Amino acid sequence: MGGWEICPICYWEDDGFRRAEIDVRSGANHGLTLREARANFNSLGACCPLMFRKVLTPSARGAYIHGPRGCVK
Repeated sequence: MGGWEICPICYWEDDGFRRAEIDVRSGANHGLTLREARANFNSLGACCPLMFRKVLTPSARGAYIHGPRGCVK
């Protein structure tokens, strides 16, 4: 992803931060860090509760390839 694209799976907006900066707050993502958004996705199915209605259903996610992105955990 790149250039302000929005992920249809979790609804995270790519705001241009490097993937290694997972603890930097993102204005484009309601002030969340990527680490917080990942935790939200694991528990809620969206990067933040406000985006839950916009994300793809678990069955629709199968159309996408999931793979590591080189992010620091």
